Amino acid sequence: MRRTNLIITLSVVLFISFSFKSDFGIKYVDGNWKQALRQAKDDGKPVFLFVNAKGVCIRGQHMEEEMNADGLAAFFNQHFTCGRMNPANLEDNYCLTNWGIHSVPTLIFMDKNHKIARKCYGYKSKQEVLKEAETAMKIIKLRERQEKK
Repeated sequence: MRRTNLIITLSVVLFISFSFKSDFGIKYVDGNWKQALRQAKDDGKPVFLFVNAKGVCIRGQHMEEEMNADGLAAFFNQHFTCGRMNPANLEDNYCLTNWGIHSVPTLIFMDKNHKIARKCYGYKSKQEVLKEAETAMKIIKLRERQEKK
C-alpha cells in the first residue's frame, strides 16, 4: 500500500514539474523567422532572432541554454518577439548572407520596421547577452523617437 502511494505521489510530482517546464525559457515563434516578423508586427514589438546551426555549434547550444535563465528569458519575452534562423536552411542562409552574417551563434535585434538595430557575433555569457539586448532596446527607442519628429 505504501509503495503504491509513493509511486502515485512521485508520478504526480513528475507530471506537474514537466507540465510547467514549457513556461520557462525564451518563447520562440513556431515556424520560420518570417513568421516571427509577422507576429512581431501584430505584437507591436521589436524582433530578436537567434542564429544557430543545431547540432553543429556546441557553443551556440550552450549559449541558448544559458539564455533560458529565468530573468533573461523573461526580459526577452517581455520586450521582443523571438524567432530562430538556421544557416543550414537555404532560405535562411541566403538572407543571413545578404545581412552580412557569416558565423554562429549570432544575435540579431530588429526594430518594429524590421531594420537591423544590432548584430552580435559569437558566444556571449548571460550578462553579455542582457547587455547587448539592453543596448539594442536603446537603439530601437532612439530610432522610434527620431521617426516621430
